[in-house]
Formats: sequence, structure tokens, C-alpha cells
Amino acid sequence: MGSELVLKKIKNGGIGMTAAGVIFVLAGLFFVFIGIVAEDVAPMLILGMFPFIIGVLFLIFGIKNLSHPERSSCIKHNPDLLRQADELFMNIKYEDKFMIISDRVLASKKNITQMCWLEDVYLVYQHTQSMNFISYVNELIIGNKRKKNRISISVYCRGKNTVMNIMQLLSQCCPNSRFGYTPENMAYLVEMQDRYEQSI
Repeated sequence: MGSELVLKKIKNGGIGMTAAGVIFVLAGLFFVFIGIVAEDVAPMLILGMFPFIIGVLFLIFGIKNLSHPERSSCIKHNPDLLRQADELFMNIKYEDKFMIISDRVLASKKNITQMCWLEDVYLVYQHTQSMNFISYVNELIIGNKRKKNRISISVYCRGKNTVMNIMQLLSQCCPNSRFGYTPENMAYLVEMQDRYEQSI
């Protein structure tokens, strides 16, 4: 069941990418058409080239995710994903607006393609970005043994208590994890990730 949900999520993402690709390709062709009508092809060809190339890339990856979701980048970055998903949904122990936890697996609630084994969580820290004193990114980053399997849980517009509650829950579930963005904790994460890469 869990693996089917993950594959469906990947396919839905593929539909979105394919639709965006079509829009970008048509925008690029439209610029070229305007150039032909205005008899000034060169500048419009250059201008139309960027959305056209972006659109083609979107189409390639979108169609790939639609036709072969099992070859998507999220499964490439986490080869255990489908097995984790099945295990997660067979044995859910905790679920809220932010995450789903079983006895062995942790997953982002909003993006079910982001998950890992609880024992492989090595660092949890809060990441924020702001512009002109206005925050537009506020998320918890969960670093695990796979460098490219980055898990993020959005806590945007949530109070400090929410963040602390999530951290406390994760501290009880993730036996090998450290908390907070410090040089020592980052060094620990890198060391554990390097150990994993050397073991495979």
C-alpha cells in the first residue's frame, strides 16, 4: 500500500512537470513566432531559447516519472524508499500534520517521497530564511545517512512550541540523532554519512 502511494505521488509530480514543460515550450515557440512576424528573428530566437530548453527538460523528466516512476530521482537517492513506505503504512505509530512515524520509519507528511529509517537519522536542525526581516522559509531539516535524501518538514508560521514538540518527539524516536545546527553536530553528520558511503 505505501509503495503504491509513493509511486502515485511521483506520477502526479510527473504530470505537473509535463504540463509545465508544455507551457514553457509553447512560450519559447511564441517568442520565435513574434520574432518572425516582427521580422526580427535573432533577438526573439535567443529570448525564446531559454523557456524552450527549460520546457524540454521538464518534459523529459516529467514523462520519465510518468512512465517509469520507479526510476525517479527520489528513489535513486533513497533506494529503500518503496520498502520503507510499505513498512511505514503497515505499522503507523504516530501521525500529525508534519510527519508519520512507524516503529522503524520516519516520513514527511506533506511529501511522502521523503523518508528514512529512524536509526539512520543523525541530525535535526531548524533552517530559516528571511528577506527584509520577513521570514519566507522555516523548516526542520533531517539529515540521515544518505546525503541526497534530504528530508524537510515545513514549520512556516508555526510557533516555537510546535518546533520544540517535534524536536522532543524525534529525540525519543531517533536514537542516533543530534539536535541543533552546530559545527560539532554537522561534523558528526558528515562523519556518519562518510562511514555509510565507505561501507557500500
